[in-house]
Amino acid sequence: MKKLLRKFVPESIILLYHKTLAVLANVFYGFPSRRLKVIGVTGTNGKTTTCNLIWEILTEAGNKVGLTTSINFKIADKSWINRTKQGMQGRFRLQKLLREMVKAGCQYAVIETTSEGIKQYRHWGINYQTVVFTNLTPEHIESHGSFEKYKEAKGRLFAALKGQELYSRLLRHFAPRNDAKKVSVVNLDDEQAEYFVKFEADEKWGYGVKSEIRNPKSEKNFKNQISNFKKIIATDCKLLAQGSEFDLEYENQKYHFKTNLLGEFNIYNCLAAIAVGLLQGVEIKIIQQALEKMVGVPGRMEVIYDSKRDITVIVDYAHDPAALEKVYETILSVRGSGYLPSLASNSFASLSRGSLCSPEARPSSGKHPEPHSSIIAVLGAVGGGRDKAKRPKLGSLAAKYAKYVIITNEDPYDDDPAEIMNQVEVGVKSDLNRQINQNYWKILDRRKAIEKAVALAKPKEVIVLTGKGCEEVMAVRECLVPWDDRAVVRQVLGIA
Repeated sequence: MKKLLRKFVPESIILLYHKTLAVLANVFYGFPSRRLKVIGVTGTNGKTTTCNLIWEILTEAGNKVGLTTSINFKIADKSWINRTKQGMQGRFRLQKLLREMVKAGCQYAVIETTSEGIKQYRHWGINYQTVVFTNLTPEHIESHGSFEKYKEAKGRLFAALKGQELYSRLLRHFAPRNDAKKVSVVNLDDEQAEYFVKFEADEKWGYGVKSEIRNPKSEKNFKNQISNFKKIIATDCKLLAQGSEFDLEYENQKYHFKTNLLGEFNIYNCLAAIAVGLLQGVEIKIIQQALEKMVGVPGRMEVIYDSKRDITVIVDYAHDPAALEKVYETILSVRGSGYLPSLASNSFASLSRGSLCSPEARPSSGKHPEPHSSIIAVLGAVGGGRDKAKRPKLGSLAAKYAKYVIITNEDPYDDDPAEIMNQVEVGVKSDLNRQINQNYWKILDRRKAIEKAVALAKPKEVIVLTGKGCEEVMAVRECLVPWDDRAVVRQVLGIA
């Protein structure tokens, strides 16, 4: 039905429909965000983890905080799983959640704000006081039309911050005036940072690793643009088997941080959350405590360890090439020449990883780790007409980093799952050493694919199951079929 509407209904009518719903939802629920300090997080990857980190920091500081992300909802001390398969909720559902936050006495609302949500004006009427940009890589290109339009959709959130977006200026005629300071927070290491730092804000913050900028398009101009930014920089970063450690440089002071979250990408997520905490006046000590307390985000590098078989299963949501490669690189880098023994423990155990800030310490993306890799990759690709071009790229990455690859079903929606798997296989076969039923397999049934991976795994090897994370349903045609990767893994392993 949605495809037919997009095909035959003019885009201007569809946009008017979305705008009208946004206005009606805000009016119906009384513009609840006017009574909250709203923090929006956008970007391709890291949104969910960053939102949860911000929630932890603000809650640790004694605030009541609401949260809405692609995987979970929280209103003060109440939390539940997001089963809607929407990263950013629809206009009425989102406004209802915001009103419930107000009723619960929340001071803050942290909202994962997606490009699709922005495109459909789900952000309209929300009183964002702080907006955060994590990173940008190609995704949802078929929906937006091009990477530039995808980037512009993200940029509309920043434009709305100071009413630079036309439809945001109209908001003043509908909602009470709010003169709160508007703040932007930008990952200065991202290649697209130069675009996002241009938007107006009362105060601008930036974060990065070791240096202020890693990938400048025009370095001199960029440094001039960020000269007045408040900056936090991570140095002396170390990846650990049970998380990470790094020093934070802020206002000529240095502070040491520990986190249970794995990978360089999670250091960036921590930096974004730290920046939000600092700009909200949270003490460094409290932020440090919050990061150390947070054990992880469901379905994000989530570890299931089978002590009897001595194998590790990592469940992760990674569903685009950039995120998938980071997952594989992180696992290989913390693994070293052994395996991940302390992933299931509670202690920090430093491996011979070196500093993230040193180029030689980074995992090489050019070297093919197979056949010495201990990774068994289980993956698929999403259907519903979403980003078909990335399917072979996912397969190519799996072939590059894994010893064995098992292609399986994910969320086919109304697409033919076998055809999706064939497109992923194209990427796998780009490695000429790959032979069907020898070092890669196609297994439509996701449970049987997991069973095959477990059967193949030898002691100290790692099964990496990607694409769904902590989702509890699989989208098949018009139905949401109950499915949880983590529960199935535990069933197959025979562990509680």
